[in-house]
Amino acid sequence: MKLYYYDLGTGLEDLKHPVYSSSGGAGNPVRITLSSDGTLTDFQETYDGADNTRRIEELCGPLSGLADALNSGTDLPDGKRELTPKDDTLLRMYLDYYFSED
Repeated sequence: MKLYYYDLGTGLEDLKHPVYSSSGGAGNPVRITLSSDGTLTDFQETYDGADNTRRIEELCGPLSGLADALNSGTDLPDGKRELTPKDDTLLRMYLDYYFSED
């Protein structure tokens, strides 16, 4: 998923309280494969504007419960993990990493 923070640059004088008028997101379900040391080894996504039922089954592999949940639009199975927070957590991490005064 991609997150966009519109007109963020107008409020960077106070990095603890960044100002932006709105934000938005885009993207399709993806399968990301990392090695044991955290290196990205593979990235595959669903197709934009297509019926992705079979593609989601392919990307989920043996996780048929996850594929069923994604294809039906219902909640994810127990033990789900939110990869993209709905608040400004990712923005805060980005600003702290690249613009920290430490």
